[in-house]
Amino acid sequence: MKLFIHWLILIASFGFAFIWEESQLDNFTIPLLIGLALILALVILVNIKTKKDLIGGYFDIFLLNSILLLIISITGNLYSPIYFLTYFLGFGITFIFEPLSVFVYAIGAMAFFLPEALKNGSVESFIRLGSLILISPLAFFFGHEFRDRDIKEEKTKQ
Repeated sequence: MKLFIHWLILIASFGFAFIWEESQLDNFTIPLLIGLALILALVILVNIKTKKDLIGGYFDIFLLNSILLLIISITGNLYSPIYFLTYFLGFGITFIFEPLSVFVYAIGAMAFFLPEALKNGSVESFIRLGSLILISPLAFFFGHEFRDRDIKEEKTKQ
């Protein structure tokens, strides 16, 4: 059930960013980004005050992924200078969510950027998209090992 919720959060985030970019609200992306960033900052402050993890809740990841996708889309989509952050977020998701979620993230990112790649038709576009799929097993492995280490440490404490 937990894995299904993680997948829904990621799919909702990609869906939100895609619908926003394809609608007439596209002109208001920067004010939306400011609002989302303020909400994320508020959530992080609440997490700090309640002594929780800095980021790790469902809403946190939804906001972070949406913000990242919108920033990348307004700065050049696949050719954005910050496109590489999608790789880091893929690794981060394996540490916060279930490791299998990285594959949903990779498929969602490919679906989000695929219209741009098809429009350009360049080999570089498809290499960038393919790199998300190639990095996913590595991220899964690191996330899985991280989970195993946490479980072993918890058993040792008990």
